[in-house]
Amino acid sequence: MLDVDAVSGPRHDPTIHRGGARKHVVQRRRDDVKKWFSDSDGKNPFPERNQDEVRVTPTKYEEETYDAVREYGELLMSSAQRSSSKSQTLARWSVIHFLKRALSSPEALRQSLKNRQDKLEGRLEDIDEEDTQTVIEETAGVSKSMAQANALDDDPGEEYSEEEVGERVERVVTGDMAAIEQELDVLEDVAEKAKRVTKTRDAKLQRLLDETLPNRFHYPRVIIFTKYVDTLEYLEEQIKDSQSDETEVFTLHGSLNEAQRKERFKEFEDSTRGVLIATDVISEGMNLQHAANQIIHYELPWNPNRLEQRNGRIDRYGQKNDEVVIRTMVVEDQMDVAILEKLVQKANNIRQEYGFSPPYFGDDEGILELLKDEGIDAGVPQATLEEFGGGSAPAERESASVFDDQTLDRIKSESFYGHTEVGLQEVQKRQEETHQRIGGQGTLEQFVKSALDLFSCSYDMNVQGHLDIKITADRLQGPDIKREYEDVTFDPNEASQSSDTEMLDIAHPLVQRLIEAVKETALTDEDRYGRTAIRGTNEVSEPTAVYTALVRYVADTKPDPTIMEELVQVGLPIYGDEPLDQNHVEALEESEAKPVQRTSMEKEDDLKDALGHGAFEQTLQRRAEQRRDKIVEQRTEMRAELEKSGSGSWLSGIDDVEIASKDLLTVTVYYGSN
Repeated sequence: MLDVDAVSGPRHDPTIHRGGARKHVVQRRRDDVKKWFSDSDGKNPFPERNQDEVRVTPTKYEEETYDAVREYGELLMSSAQRSSSKSQTLARWSVIHFLKRALSSPEALRQSLKNRQDKLEGRLEDIDEEDTQTVIEETAGVSKSMAQANALDDDPGEEYSEEEVGERVERVVTGDMAAIEQELDVLEDVAEKAKRVTKTRDAKLQRLLDETLPNRFHYPRVIIFTKYVDTLEYLEEQIKDSQSDETEVFTLHGSLNEAQRKERFKEFEDSTRGVLIATDVISEGMNLQHAANQIIHYELPWNPNRLEQRNGRIDRYGQKNDEVVIRTMVVEDQMDVAILEKLVQKANNIRQEYGFSPPYFGDDEGILELLKDEGIDAGVPQATLEEFGGGSAPAERESASVFDDQTLDRIKSESFYGHTEVGLQEVQKRQEETHQRIGGQGTLEQFVKSALDLFSCSYDMNVQGHLDIKITADRLQGPDIKREYEDVTFDPNEASQSSDTEMLDIAHPLVQRLIEAVKETALTDEDRYGRTAIRGTNEVSEPTAVYTALVRYVADTKPDPTIMEELVQVGLPIYGDEPLDQNHVEALEESEAKPVQRTSMEKEDDLKDALGHGAFEQTLQRRAEQRRDKIVEQRTEMRAELEKSGSGSWLSGIDDVEIASKDLLTVTVYYGSN
């Protein structure tokens, strides 16, 4: 994305080049942040994780169904032998799709079988008697990569949603008329066995209803993740029937638009005893930590990153509870157990030991080959790797293990760009200095309210102590500006506690628009010229001017210099040459405004004298040099600290700083109030 030659190589085995990456990437591990807070006597901002698997022994009815699905898979593979390599590959990934649907829930399998039967029966009706020997190949718009991503819980791309890809996989047809008729006979048998798996014979469902879910109501709300909408609807019905009326059940899936998702999530968040059943539509982009601290994965994702992505929605900064509880339901079937033990548990151990989740788990062929190396075929019909994914044969590949010591050493070595030597105390110190110079959330809140008053927009405090804002001024309207903002705050801690609370910071579109509108008014509106001002105060006894200038500095970094900008203030008695110290300037800025007993002509004369003050240029230059020296001192200290660890060479030149320019922005004349 940066196009700086930082990364090269294939997606599943990338190489990070230190020289290119270290100038653009900063990564802080969770353990680094925890240590920072510990060193500064602060409370750990992250919850502890209580994570475990719930292993479920299937009933004999379920085992018979799984066996029937595997036999059906063998038939699919056999029918595809007379077809193209693409059809054979799609058939193999389809086998995994049906097996995973079976392990998810009997209802998911039943719906898949019905979709398949309907497709085949319709296709059979279209075959002419003269074409009975013709081999049919219909891909339903599914590419090999889509089918593979669907089976291995990867991102299928933007063309279809995950649910759509799964439905299309079920409509892939391969074989002649006889093969289709034979497949329909076998499907009938599989469907009959799946029909026998009633809710009382569904071991995973019963374990969820009798034990796993009730144990979670030590806390008020729990989220259940599932990949499949059919399983979601099945669970919704069963949980509603099994729980008392005080338990509210909500669902979120891809068919809902954004407004509907937000409305349902808000209802869940406000519930006193709630269950949210959701697909991965909420595993990205939605902060869940303020609503719940518990997750149940109803089936095991084959992609460990997807599992961790879900967990990370509650196990993160801003979680109100000291603990998050995560339970993953795993059927004691060779396929689920193999993925759990060879991929998921290993990834979790790495996360606990090294403080990071491995970003790459090998290519998708490697995952299957990894299982085969352990003597496990994951229930997939026998085939060479070359046949399965169109890649190289096993003998031509390196070991499929993606968690060996060499791989872990490489990942650790590539964490060179963490810059953990800059500790939390130093960051907090710089943050406090920044707030002193440009203001923190209190200053921003004061500006927003003042700007809203300037443009006659209303705001009121609601029961939560937050603001409700109405934008009525035409000059504030824009594509990113809403007419109304409900429940907004300037406090990030407040915003993290509710999905409905909107955070107003310096980057928010409304704040940016207010800044631009105020600047436009100050510089162009003759009635409200804003670069000069008159104020009364108790902090001075003679007319005094405070000047605000924009000072630019340039650092001699390589290959290109770095430009910095800073607002600098100086104060001078209008009819004296001795500058005010900075504490006095700040006191004037913060002082309460008092009435001014001066005529317009007197004010204009004093402003002219302030703008033509003979000591202003020298005073501003001296102040800019003081700030430059402070910047150099801070940057020299930082570079020295980083060089101690051998990671500061890229900072060459950052402490070689010169003043580039100075521009006067505003002048305020203060008069004593007496």
